[in-house]
Amino acid sequence: MLKVRGTGVAGRYRSCGISMEKLEVRRSARSEYQEKRLSFLNTVLPVSRSIGLEIGACDKPTVPKDGGLCRYADFRSANQMVSMWGLDPESVCHVDYVIRRSLTLPEQITDRFDYVIACHVLEHVPDPIGYLFELSGLLNPNGTVFLAIPDKRITADINRPSTTIDHLIMDFHDRCRYPSVEHIMDFHRHWIALETGTPLHIKDVYNYAQEFYESGEADVHCHVWDDRLFREQFQTLSDAKMLGNLELTAFQNTPPGFNEFVAVFTAR
Repeated sequence: MLKVRGTGVAGRYRSCGISMEKLEVRRSARSEYQEKRLSFLNTVLPVSRSIGLEIGACDKPTVPKDGGLCRYADFRSANQMVSMWGLDPESVCHVDYVIRRSLTLPEQITDRFDYVIACHVLEHVPDPIGYLFELSGLLNPNGTVFLAIPDKRITADINRPSTTIDHLIMDFHDRCRYPSVEHIMDFHRHWIALETGTPLHIKDVYNYAQEFYESGEADVHCHVWDDRLFREQFQTLSDAKMLGNLELTAFQNTPPGFNEFVAVFTAR
């Protein structure tokens, strides 16, 4: 049975993830996000007695070093992230598994876990349904997938059309493993228009998307949702047995002061 927790966002907060001074809702500190996530995770499994994996933790792991046994996976090593973004080396998680986009996760990570965490990752994935299949392949029996996903109403995605369930299924059918030109165009024109207040010329949007696509390094928010729509879509997919052996079993709506909701899937 799906458990829904949280009050949701009251109203359509206008916000921008590029220029933070435009944000009109109280911003929670990074440590508050970590505490919120860990608190919710502890309601669905005994973290201190479980073996987990977090993907994309960087310098903000959900499970602290003294909170349980959790390993880390990312597209870059810790040293690369420190060098690229000028981070404090002591704050960046050691990356146990450096992963490649061209291969599935189970092909690269042979260990299995009681839970897998991915915070602010799913929106970057071209094929979210296929990605859930991959995450399920990393789990021990009855394991848990814990996802924190940005609520479009409280990011620079606010004016973007929400991802439809048809689009999700199409990307799954096409086995989309790299952002499409459409993904990049939709992301770019809405983020830049929100920042500048001026719509972009469609040819400029296309030229940018084509160049970024051909770079082989494209990374954008391919998909966007608010908490209600995501829960509705993935409950539908869960009920239809279209997520492999995963079921949507718990959900935390976007709390005031935060920009994310949490979805929990359990392997059956």
